[in-house]
Amino acid sequence: NEVSHRFLKELNRGLKAEKPDIFLLGEIWHDSVQWLQGDEYDSVMNFPFLETLNNFWLDNQSARQLMYGLNRCQSMYPEQVNQVLFNFLDNHDTMRAVTRCGNKDTFFQQLALLMTMPGSACIYYGTEIAMEGGDDPDCRRPMPWHLVDTEACQAEFRQVQALIALRKNYPQLRRGDIRWNLTDEHPKLVCYTRILEDCTPITVCLNTGDTAVEVAVEKVLFSRHLEGAALQPGGVVIAEG
Repeated sequence: NEVSHRFLKELNRGLKAEKPDIFLLGEIWHDSVQWLQGDEYDSVMNFPFLETLNNFWLDNQSARQLMYGLNRCQSMYPEQVNQVLFNFLDNHDTMRAVTRCGNKDTFFQQLALLMTMPGSACIYYGTEIAMEGGDDPDCRRPMPWHLVDTEACQAEFRQVQALIALRKNYPQLRRGDIRWNLTDEHPKLVCYTRILEDCTPITVCLNTGDTAVEVAVEKVLFSRHLEGAALQPGGVVIAEG
């Protein structure tokens, strides 16, 4: 371990002497704070983030447990590290997101959460069309280019594009504070507001329960299964205010 740290420090110094703006990303599956002291990696793949999502959806946890899990992830590192952590739903070593989620509703709920949390959001090739795949090596199956232009794939692609566009166009989805809006009345309603100075707050709600929930939203920026003010099971709404 001491040898690997010494090697990484030397590698960091050498590469940044040649290219000061180079970005060094590490693939570490657990708490990586010892490699993120400013002289080794610049960021790491945020496996604790993925684990937190898995725990919530696969273990039928409450929204408060998800909040605690995500807060734990952010408390592991300094704020400047949190801003660049490599967040993802799937990669070359894990089951494809839509396969792991088991349905498109959960898939888009997790994608909405990914695109509205601090960090660097990553889309693994094929995730933009909800490509399926099991455990390694099935998660590395070739891109189905013959299906990309079909209406089914394009429908998924347009929704992913819309979520990415929101993240790019609204800085409060990338930076700033998170205010959780959770209630005991609806323990499976995940709801939080992203707040950044001089920006309109943006609220994100995910109905992970099995009954519709009334949500008070103003200007809707993105939604799935929102009927009037009723967010249906499996639904997502992202709105100003």
